Amino acid sequence: MNFIMCALFILATLSCGFGQRSNNFTQLRMFIMTSGIKEGISFHVYEKVKDKIVKDYGNHTLGINEEFDWKFWIGIGEYVRGDFWLADKKNATISVFNFDVWKHCYNGNLFKTQHCYWKVHPDGFYLSKHNNTFPEGWVFKHPWACLVEGI
Repeated sequence: MNFIMCALFILATLSCGFGQRSNNFTQLRMFIMTSGIKEGISFHVYEKVKDKIVKDYGNHTLGINEEFDWKFWIGIGEYVRGDFWLADKKNATISVFNFDVWKHCYNGNLFKTQHCYWKVHPDGFYLSKHNNTFPEGWVFKHPWACLVEGI
């Protein structure tokens, strides 16, 4: 089954022309949400293909229980990276989208927009393909790194 899913992913992400960076039917809607954090977070999100930034989603700040979302077309070798800061105390750099995230969020239909949810929590980053009430269906993916000792 994993082989079939991988093969479908590769076929779906092939574009008609190799110069094109995306296809016309596999789209992902990504959400970044805060939960349980008493201070806001700042982050910078950008999309890369083969170590080249192809789309910069900019710098953002989210307060308590806020969210940021966007859509993008999935292409081969593409990944989205996020650099996060929590009130000058903690930071993290995570792969917001890569093949592992795709496998987690894939809904079984390549012709429908896929949804992926990141929840930024005091202890780190959680991923889900459904926006369920925390912690149901959320998987811990990445911890924060401390910038200040003792935190």
